[in-house]
Amino acid sequence: MAEENTIKAGRISGDPTRGLCERVVIEVQRVYDGCITRIPSKTFVLRLDDIEPPGLKPPFTYVSAESSGAAEFRDVSVTPLSEGRSRIEGDVIIPITVHFTDSYGRRGTGISTVTVHRDVVLHTPARSLVPFRVTTQATLASDIGSFISEDTVNIVCCIVLITKIIVPTDIVIPCYGRGVYPDCGQTEEDVCTRLLNTPVFPPLD
Repeated sequence: MAEENTIKAGRISGDPTRGLCERVVIEVQRVYDGCITRIPSKTFVLRLDDIEPPGLKPPFTYVSAESSGAAEFRDVSVTPLSEGRSRIEGDVIIPITVHFTDSYGRRGTGISTVTVHRDVVLHTPARSLVPFRVTTQATLASDIGSFISEDTVNIVCCIVLITKIIVPTDIVIPCYGRGVYPDCGQTEEDVCTRLLNTPVFPPLD
């Protein structure tokens, strides 16, 4: 019987210290603090760009919209407060894709962005040679909207925003050594195996 590969990702069974062989310094993005904001209903009027495919015939019927890329935190200002906290203020720019149908029922898309102002209080680290940065993650979804013109749409959406204070950090972790990957499973079945496993008669209904 082949020996089980224990140097791979997965659950640990037994003594977790067994096999530890070194300490490793790794660079990580430590989340120093963060918060989540849920916006259940917000209205935007959007101008659409890059409408695809060409040749769609108005009037257009709105279908849905969703976030379609990484959000960007712009014009960020950090104002220190008391007890290691700071006021974080700025604008979150969320790229979105709008889905619609034309007068013939053909599906089309257009892209735009929405802007959400953020003003939160988070803990920030003391000044150091390695500065912290403020990041945001945003998810937007909408199934309510209507076209105002051929390239302008009004949408009602919900948004989830996660704001984080990120600090690049070197940490020391216990290590089992370099990972060992198992052999990949075969996905193709040869013709003989397929034939020999084929039933003589079809199954009864």
